[in-house]
Amino acid sequence: ATPRATPSASDPRARSRARPSAAPRPASPGAMTSVTLETLSLDGNGKDLYQSVRVGQEQKLARLGVSKNFNFTETSRFGKIEVYRRVGVSSIFTDSPNSSDLSLAIDDGTLGLRVSVSTGAEGKADNSEPEEKGKRSKREASAAQEYMDRHGLEVRLSEAMQAVLREKPDDPGRFMAEFFANEPRPPESTGRPKPSV
Repeated sequence: ATPRATPSASDPRARSRARPSAAPRPASPGAMTSVTLETLSLDGNGKDLYQSVRVGQEQKLARLGVSKNFNFTETSRFGKIEVYRRVGVSSIFTDSPNSSDLSLAIDDGTLGLRVSVSTGAEGKADNSEPEEKGKRSKREASAAQEYMDRHGLEVRLSEAMQAVLREKPDDPGRFMAEFFANEPRPPESTGRPKPSV
């Protein structure tokens, strides 16, 4: 439902010589990068212009103004500044679930959009999937760690690697296979074998 905007950097009427301020404002708590844009001049029509700043995967948009500070939680060597002009606008109802088709008049024609809105419990249900995936990942990681501990895999693999680096065999894969085949079978209660080479 956000109004469609098109980059206007190539349009002389919409070009803004906005640049990072020489003395940027301090980043707000939790922010890792702070970018301040100050519009020094604007040749042409500045109506409905928006400035966008991207750092890493984060992008923030604001109406073009005298000065604007953008805070980001990411860091990156390079960022990107873009200027957009709003070409269409429409209002939608967001207080109850609904779906509607919109037709927006834009500069060179019309734009058709289908808008769906969900609220309350319906909206919360959509957010439960990532939470469930996180719980499942934790359970799987816990089960994997328990399996490794039960069989002493970390210790056994570490000792096998140390033996390979010490002996430097021509066929390390075969050497490791023989290493595991010849090691004493550990009792599962301890899971921490001490094989001899």
